[in-house]
Amino acid sequence: VHGSRDKTLHQPRVRDPFAQPDPFGEASGHAAGATTVEGLPTTTGRARPAGATSPVADEALPESIGALLNRAIPRPAAAPTKTPTFTSMAFDEAFAFRGASLRVTGRVVDGGGRPVRDGTVQVLLLRDGRAVALLGTALLAGDGGYVADVRIPEAQPLGTYDLVAEFLGNAQMAPSTSD
Repeated sequence: VHGSRDKTLHQPRVRDPFAQPDPFGEASGHAAGATTVEGLPTTTGRARPAGATSPVADEALPESIGALLNRAIPRPAAAPTKTPTFTSMAFDEAFAFRGASLRVTGRVVDGGGRPVRDGTVQVLLLRDGRAVALLGTALLAGDGGYVADVRIPEAQPLGTYDLVAEFLGNAQMAPSTSD
């Protein structure tokens, strides 16, 4: 390969114990412009049926690699489904102005109306459905309620915005946003 004299060439000490599909060896040789590829077996086997032996002798493999072969790979358990939640929000003013403070209150409950007692709610300023500012955060109380005193940034451009309270979720409860 042109320009390869100054490159490090990886030469494995043992043959790859995993069989490669037939097109792999052929395509890799053609990609490099070579007719044979050093380190690849001249004949590659397809996936072996259950109980078949490895094309590489077990004694040729280091013990640590041999221990990895022919064993069941555990699959991770399915992630438990989180309980859906609902977030409400109210504020003490119908309109908010830049630089003015605003008290935001609300509750987070699960699908059965039971309060969510653990988690954080963040109050966001949205324009055209996109968050443009994080106004504040609040921790949930034992009754699922939260109170956040926030302020609209004075540097925020004039316009019509929406306020949204977003429960971030926790280990058991799914996140949710106010309407």
